[in-house]
Amino acid sequence: MVLAADLSVALTALRDAAVRALAFKGVALSAQAYEDFALRGAGDLDVLVDPKDLERAHRVLASAGWAPAPGYPMPGPSWAWRHLVRTGNELLLNGSSTDIDLHWHLVPTRGTFPDFDTLWGRHQDVHVDGHPTPTLSGYDALAHSAGHAAKDRWRWMRSLLDVHVLAARRNTWLSADRRLRADELLSVGLAVRMFGRTSTMPSIADKAADAVGPELWRHVCRDQVMTAPAHQPFAVPGINFLLGLRGAARTGASPIEGARLLSRSALPPWVTAEFTSTNAISTVSSALAKRVGDVIVRLRRSEGS
Repeated sequence: MVLAADLSVALTALRDAAVRALAFKGVALSAQAYEDFALRGAGDLDVLVDPKDLERAHRVLASAGWAPAPGYPMPGPSWAWRHLVRTGNELLLNGSSTDIDLHWHLVPTRGTFPDFDTLWGRHQDVHVDGHPTPTLSGYDALAHSAGHAAKDRWRWMRSLLDVHVLAARRNTWLSADRRLRADELLSVGLAVRMFGRTSTMPSIADKAADAVGPELWRHVCRDQVMTAPAHQPFAVPGINFLLGLRGAARTGASPIEGARLLSRSALPPWVTAEFTSTNAISTVSSALAKRVGDVIVRLRRSEGS
């Protein structure tokens, strides 16, 4: 109930400021997939805005009660902020009762999804505790849920259930404008293997299920049993960069995308947040020195454990 109320406050504030925003994941996805905003459980709020509106959305949400989280540069002319916008896709805002992940791209890898104008042009409205809430179209929600499940190596049964419910709706496939990626299709196949096929699913669901080999099936079932109830961050430096490269390879991304991901991995937001200079050279040199020290500490911890 608190999540639903706070989401309504956030979206209303953005709408009043003429900022288009889409809620996705969380209570919005729960309302879209299950027609019950509370069914998937509690979490945070995810909101997507046009990259051009990011600074304005940040300012509006801060005025509405969500404070910028530590470890992120503040909007402005600093190189650190420009670097975050260029290489990242989300930032965190802390509220008294809920947090907001403010996105300007759905996923870290550019080009995976259509641009914001396209997503907005075909968005759906769902009701979250009676509040009209703009969210992704059914097919975009399926693709995002399937990709998100693959990114987490299918460790969360709830994510595969989301994929199954969305894939079982005929209306989901009516707005298909592109093929699902290989990893997204594997998510569909695993969902069919786990929860069964329905007559409303297209033939591609059968092909996706057939593509799930026995080794992958055993791996997924084992990981679901062994996964802790809460997400555990990776402690090994560079692992998120490697995962990002894998995602970029699945989308056929250019070498420029790999360079962008490397830049993001080398200088994550918390490394650059304290630097307000507009000068790239001075900021990068200081931030790299800080980053190297952190990597050394983390490597020593990894060796110790």
